[in-house]
Amino acid sequence: MQLKQLSQTHDFGEFNSYELEDLTFYALLRNRIIEDVDLMAYVLLKERTQETTISEELLIDALRLTGFEKDKFVNERDDGFGGSSLVRTLTRAPVVHDEKAILLLARFMNFLLAKALRDAAGLVKAEQLTTATPLKTVKLRHILPFCEKWPYPLNRWC
Repeated sequence: MQLKQLSQTHDFGEFNSYELEDLTFYALLRNRIIEDVDLMAYVLLKERTQETTISEELLIDALRLTGFEKDKFVNERDDGFGGSSLVRTLTRAPVVHDEKAILLLARFMNFLLAKALRDAAGLVKAEQLTTATPLKTVKLRHILPFCEKWPYPLNRWC
């Protein structure tokens, strides 16, 4: 599947026509991002208070603990890569998630996936310079170096 087909909202520029080889890994990685951030927010909620709602502020604090600041992804759209409907489906913490938290988690997922895929496609392009045949397939080996740099627990799947 081409990168441009993975998200209705992201333009990968010169990499739009690049193919993603392992769709299963991509789907698992995308889902794992949502589940791990949801778990981080739930643990933080239980440590801080007896409230029963994961709010946008709590989610921001959970992401900040892993080194991600809101200003890096707050302007990201929430409807790419499955968007907020996928986030609603995959959040399983036994508490309520307010709508702002759902949208923020969708934005974060979109930011992280778009960056990883764009960087991986850039690695494919760099490899083109050293091979006789033009490569246009993003393989698992192109994605792993980027998601391995993510903080724990987001890098567990890499």
